[in-house]
Order: sequence, then structure tokens, then C-alpha cells
Amino acid sequence: EFINIFSFVEGKLLQNTGGCMYISGIPGTGKTATVLEVSRHLQNAASTGEIPDFKFIEINGMRLTEPRQAYVAILKQLTGEKTTADKAAAILEEYFCGSVRGKKK
Repeated sequence: EFINIFSFVEGKLLQNTGGCMYISGIPGTGKTATVLEVSRHLQNAASTGEIPDFKFIEINGMRLTEPRQAYVAILKQLTGEKTTADKAAAILEEYFCGSVRGKKK
């Protein structure tokens, strides 16, 4: 599983594209540990210039009171800002999609 996750994320970083990978399984099977280890290896590769720099953001869905709180968690880790779920969603929309509308960050 490590190789599959590593290869997927490394490819997205090298291609400068987004993507989504769904990882599931019963508790205690090492999902989080594997993803954190992949992140550690990729961060090491970024520090030596092998791949572009990136920011790793971790969200544990079991700790969210509702799905929309994911926006709040992402924004806080990305910018340090904390706000409502609706406002966080709007800020993230602009952050990630603003350059598409000619407002490059």
C-alpha cells in the first residue's frame, strides 16, 4: 500500500496536478501511519529538490462534528485562520480556484 500511495501522490506533485485517493479500512490497520510515512518520505524528497515543495494537511474525519467542518480544518492548517464552515469554504474556493478566473495567487 505504501508504494501505491507514494507513487500516486508523487506523480501528482511532479505533474503539478490535483487528485484524490480514497483510503479505507477497519480501525487499527495502519492507514494513518502509512499516509504519514508517505508524507515524511515525500517531504524528504522535496527538501532535496527531487520533487516540488508541498504542504501536507491532515484531517481525521472521525474527529469532525459534521462534514462541513473539513473546510474549517483545512483553512486553519493552510493559513492559520479560523472561521465558520461556510466562510472557510468560500475562502478555500478562492484560494484554490481563484487563479482559474485570472486571479493568480
